[in-house]
Amino acid sequence: MLIVTSSVLAFSCARVVTEGLNEQNKKVFDAWREAAYPSAVKTPLGAYILEDVPGQGPLMDNSVDYPYVRLTYSVTDLKGNYQATTYEDVAKQIGTYSESGYYGPEILYRGESGESIYAGLDEAFRTMRIGGFRKVIIPGWLCSYGDYLKDEAYYLANGSGTAAIYSIRAVEQIKDVEVWEIDSLYRYVSAKFPTMGPADTLTKGLYYHRESAPLPDEKVLKVDSTIYINYTGRLLNGKVFDTSVRDTAIKYGIYSSSSTYGPKSVTIKEDYTETTMSSSTLIDGFSLTLSKMHPYEKGVAMFYSGLGYKTSGSGSSIPAYCPLRFDIEVVDKPE
Repeated sequence: MLIVTSSVLAFSCARVVTEGLNEQNKKVFDAWREAAYPSAVKTPLGAYILEDVPGQGPLMDNSVDYPYVRLTYSVTDLKGNYQATTYEDVAKQIGTYSESGYYGPEILYRGESGESIYAGLDEAFRTMRIGGFRKVIIPGWLCSYGDYLKDEAYYLANGSGTAAIYSIRAVEQIKDVEVWEIDSLYRYVSAKFPTMGPADTLTKGLYYHRESAPLPDEKVLKVDSTIYINYTGRLLNGKVFDTSVRDTAIKYGIYSSSSTYGPKSVTIKEDYTETTMSSSTLIDGFSLTLSKMHPYEKGVAMFYSGLGYKTSGSGSSIPAYCPLRFDIEVVDKPE
């Protein structure tokens, strides 16, 4: 929503300029590790496995055919202070829980084109099986992007970062994340709106359920017109992350006294990608849905991340590769 392509996992490995210092860094790290975890098992790259519970699924060494992994995790510094977690109960215990935050499995890109995940983390995955759990210390020099086929000496000479302890559980590996998302979306739509079918897709990966039929003579919203809407955005697990409705914000624990609630103004454009809400651009799934709506219509748009927040997600509320649902209603201009 990691880490990751997800930025969360990268958080605890924030880059630190340590060029030329890894020889000394390694001496300090080795002394600490020997005192704190003398029985830890060293990996070929120089990370250290503290706990390892084998999974029963396939080995995750093949990141070419399966470039994505869905996982849960927690990250601490070497003193045990939490830096990030996907577990709601842990977030509550350490005081970082947020009602609007996402907790649960996230999807991480492991492919080899460009920067994806740190070398030490990738190595940890490559020798795990789906369903397995591993707790591993990753030294700072392995918190580096690069060619994962390099050896320990390469990262000692070139890597830089801050050491961290990762506790990771592999949920599943994914061959094609777009197919995976659209399949997940279809299952959700089928469960929530059983009468919907392919005719209810506005485009690839976007389902629209019209809850109030337009009047016979009503046309879609006019180009260059300003209309007003109420909306609520949520994940497919039901978590509400944004709304224009004050009572809804209070109900789901995301009310903020600094936010302004009530119908939002939307300027409809011929090119839906140029449609704006309160002068801000909209994600494609939202704006495309508006371009097909009628005055006073109410409906539900559900779409995959390719029409949403794509590979980056949005803040702590929406992880990467996350399908979304928006309940939208066209209303009168507020007085």
